[in-house]
Amino acid sequence: MSNELKTEVFYKPWELKHALPDRLILDALYDDFEGFRLLLRSYEPIQQVLRVRFPDHLAYRNTNESERLRTWSRYRDAARCGIFQVENSRWLEWIGIESFETLKLDELRHFAVHSVEDCVDVITYSDPIVEILGS
Repeated sequence: MSNELKTEVFYKPWELKHALPDRLILDALYDDFEGFRLLLRSYEPIQQVLRVRFPDHLAYRNTNESERLRTWSRYRDAARCGIFQVENSRWLEWIGIESFETLKLDELRHFAVHSVEDCVDVITYSDPIVEILGS
């Protein structure tokens, strides 16, 4: 691996069994004895709550959407609410460099969960588990 970061980043919408609302709000972010998970709900009232779990995450970060203007201008698809798998992730490559290349990057995935005001990035070994609560 070189110390140069990849330039072609892609935000690929992650395929879900359930359709997501167009506008999501991040109600909660938990990292405790039950694991790392997000609670999302529709911006519209009287909608179900989604729990997105990452059972084997390595790292995460939460950024206010207003601090991601460069990302929105470069990657139009990423500017909408949803769950995305980030291909050729600069952050994932940075984690690899920071670990002195001890991590097997081909085993890791970078997911981005975007709501109206939050952008949560997660590096994990497996796909997220999405559940509808209250159904």
